[in-house]
Amino acid sequence: MVRLLRSALLVLGIAVVLGLLAFGPQLVSHLFAAKKANDPALATVARRSFPVVATANGILLPQQEMDTNFATAGQIKEIDVQVGSQVTLGQVLAKLDDSAQQATLRGAQLAVGYAQQALAEANAGTSKQSITTAQLQLANANLQLQRARDDLAKTVLTAPESASVLQINNQVGENVSAGGTHSGGVPMQLPGSGVTQNPFIVLGNGTSFDVGAAFGQGDAAQIKPGQTGTVTFDAVPGLALPVHVASIASVATQVNGVPQFGATVTLDENDPRLRSGMTASVNVTIAQADNVLAVPNQAVYTSENGPHVDVWYRGGAVPTAVTLGLTGDQLTEVTSGLTEGQQVLLPGPQGLPTSPPQATSAASPSP
Repeated sequence: MVRLLRSALLVLGIAVVLGLLAFGPQLVSHLFAAKKANDPALATVARRSFPVVATANGILLPQQEMDTNFATAGQIKEIDVQVGSQVTLGQVLAKLDDSAQQATLRGAQLAVGYAQQALAEANAGTSKQSITTAQLQLANANLQLQRARDDLAKTVLTAPESASVLQINNQVGENVSAGGTHSGGVPMQLPGSGVTQNPFIVLGNGTSFDVGAAFGQGDAAQIKPGQTGTVTFDAVPGLALPVHVASIASVATQVNGVPQFGATVTLDENDPRLRSGMTASVNVTIAQADNVLAVPNQAVYTSENGPHVDVWYRGGAVPTAVTLGLTGDQLTEVTSGLTEGQQVLLPGPQGLPTSPPQATSAASPSP
């Protein structure tokens, strides 16, 4: 009987050992995973360095944009360039119907001829008064002739500089108003009409670009010319080019009731895929935090008493008031309230509430 019992116990012992060998690792792993799932998500307060970046959306614009318009009103007779054309200084861009100006010029030329003949006849006589009158008539005829030539010249639009044709906003047969040439970016106002008109032809540099971006007032206060950053483009995924801030407005523009400050950001490199009018995202480095105490951004929350973090101390979360410094994309500087090496609670781990405990003004416990 004793021998039988010993044999049974031996068989049972062997079965237990075999079971542990077969299923022990999975059991231990399961128990460890369950414990890990209930562990709080913590981050250690440590000294870090990180950039502070201001972001804004913008539009790609050509550098040195120039709006060109006829100096006189009329109907477009021909357009001698197309979008993308490279033009040189003085090259003809377009012409207006000049039939009226040509008729005026012919009349002025005939008037000069009659005045010259009248002066010749007066000189053949003896009357000084007749000579003086004929001279005045000739001078007036020559003045009218010069005006007619100037008016005719205004029907021809030439390039004010060597550049690329970026836009053509009218077609042959359409009527245009007198405008002139000026730096681009703002549609011209027709005098006394209250009506704005887009420029006839826009010239500019088709290979060098700026980004017109609008920054919020918090970022605008820290943006200065010369600061550097990067720009990305919705139309060209994966492309990031270096930029620098050229200028920023000193007066805000209200956009849906929110103050925005316009900035010009210049691309330091180019890409042949870029086109004027593309949307862009600008990131400008406005500050640098060097070797500062920092915690992850998500560790910080705001209560009625200001910014707080939850310090993990002896298995529990202690709401702790902190003073903040610079804030980057992932890290926030803490200037007081924490010491290096402490651990702070991050929101959202399993087994813990996602909302922070009720904040108090208790001092931070030592690690």
